[in-house]
Amino acid sequence: MTIKPLIIAITFMSVSTICIAAPQAAPTPIITKASIDQNFKTLQDEMQELQQTSTKMVQQAQDNSQKNLDGAVKQLQAEIGALQTAMNQNLKTLQNNTQKQYNDLVNEVKVLKQGLQQIQNPDAGSTDHQ
Repeated sequence: MTIKPLIIAITFMSVSTICIAAPQAAPTPIITKASIDQNFKTLQDEMQELQQTSTKMVQQAQDNSQKNLDGAVKQLQAEIGALQTAMNQNLKTLQNNTQKQYNDLVNEVKVLKQGLQQIQNPDAGSTDHQ
């Protein structure tokens, strides 16, 4: 319904008809101190529940973060342990190889010294003297 037909309809109606035809409004609620207190208490309870829920959620997030951190630390510790083991094995292999090469060089130097002595004194090593 638009405004113009409503105005035309109202002008042709009597005052009593307008009152009867007017839509009935919902009764105005009576606001009492008790209803205000009850609403306030309800709001306080809901706020407290929200606070507890948010506190629980924050605690759970912190716990999950700590668990994730603990898991990551354990994994890193395991990886560091494996790296240390591998490094120690490689170091031992390197030491063994170095010692072997040193021993081979010492033996080669001995052979070279003996060869040099034979070249310098060819008769010293033979027992065939006349």
